[in-house]
Amino acid sequence: MATDVHTSDISSTGTVTSSSAIAAFYGWKAFDGVKDDLSKSALNGITGAWWQYAFTTAQVIHNYSLMAHSSAMETPIDWTLRGSYDDFASEDVVLHQVVGES
Repeated sequence: MATDVHTSDISSTGTVTSSSAIAAFYGWKAFDGVKDDLSKSALNGITGAWWQYAFTTAQVIHNYSLMAHSSAMETPIDWTLRGSYDDFASEDVVLHQVVGES
């Protein structure tokens, strides 16, 4: 199931939260469907930054994608995709981890 296009933190399929909201760079913009939108760099240069997508119902994740930015400083080189049954209260599972992507 693909997420619908977000225009705010909450949509019909779920809620987006992030570790940082710098000025107008909100986490939900990573899910707004605009591929060339520089607003997705909300986590730019922040070590340990994260986005969280809380689906309204349980989902099986078959694939995901990250789009590199034209600036190497704004392109992630390490990331982890995690899943949880309890909103990360007690348990989470590493679904995919990438270290040193270039």
